[in-house]
Amino acid sequence: MRFLVVIILLAYSLGVMATPSANLRSVWFTAQGSQSYLPNQQAKITNRKATSLVKQKYQASKVLSINLIESQGPPVYRVKTLSSSGVVKYVFVDGTSGHVFD
Repeated sequence: MRFLVVIILLAYSLGVMATPSANLRSVWFTAQGSQSYLPNQQAKITNRKATSLVKQKYQASKVLSINLIESQGPPVYRVKTLSSSGVVKYVFVDGTSGHVFD
């Protein structure tokens, strides 16, 4: 009987330590390295700067539109591009670091 109680208490304590929201937050902050992102953080780069960064990386593409997404997590620009072959693609720019990614 004691063994069963110990097993149940151990399982409960492990379950409490592994709450999804706490783990996701720690994974996010760990994955980002030394950069700390807080919700609703202001963008450090302008939409013009984000546009120029995308144009540098995708020189054959035209920028059709740009929107700042700042609902959750770090601010990110969503840039709609048009390639020379007619393909529409969305590219993202980190609003704090200027990192361009697909």
